[in-house]
Amino acid sequence: MAKQLIIAYKFGGRTRLAGVLCNHLVPLIPRSAVVVPVPASRRGRRRRGYDQVRRLAAELERHHGIPVMPALTRRPGREQKRLDFDERSRNLAGAVELARRVAVPHHVVLLDDVFTTGATVNECARVLRGAGAGRIEAVTLAAD
Repeated sequence: MAKQLIIAYKFGGRTRLAGVLCNHLVPLIPRSAVVVPVPASRRGRRRRGYDQVRRLAAELERHHGIPVMPALTRRPGREQKRLDFDERSRNLAGAVELARRVAVPHHVVLLDDVFTTGATVNECARVLRGAGAGRIEAVTLAAD
């Protein structure tokens, strides 16, 4: 059931499901943390018509009062979907950057929709750690 909800949300344009999905994330996010959404690829945003992770983050902030900071950006690269961990790591190396004029908080929770190999979360955490984050956690809707 959860898989079908996530697929409908991510690929079926069922954006209203963000609220339902966020209800499962709220208990996993510590009160002392700031949520940083993992940046979507430009190609994915264009194909879907929205950034599914940013929409989840907006829902967390608007309806649950969880602070969100879109601190990361992503340069274009190959699609990650069919790549293994090593290929994803090489593809993402240097592709994730800190957004301009962002002061990264000490405690960050990276938010992503699906955890596949961990390469994306690793690269985002590397950038945030380099910008001064001391404690970095990750929360996703599912693992694939």
